[in-house]
Amino acid sequence: MGSVLTTTKVINGKRITTRRIIEHGQERIEVEEDGRLKPLSGWEQILHRKRFGVMLN
Repeated sequence: MGSVLTTTKVINGKRITTRRIIEHGQERIEVEEDGRLKPLSGWEQILHRKRFGVMLN
């Protein structure tokens, strides 16, 4: 069983939904922009965490 933290913000008229998913000790971030899933590389995930404050640790 894992945990999911979801945040939604509107930035420049776009709805950005971020999900921080933790399963089996692994973390991944999913980002939707206006309902479309956006692929993120490892570095992009780190930058996204800093930009949107999605860090719990």
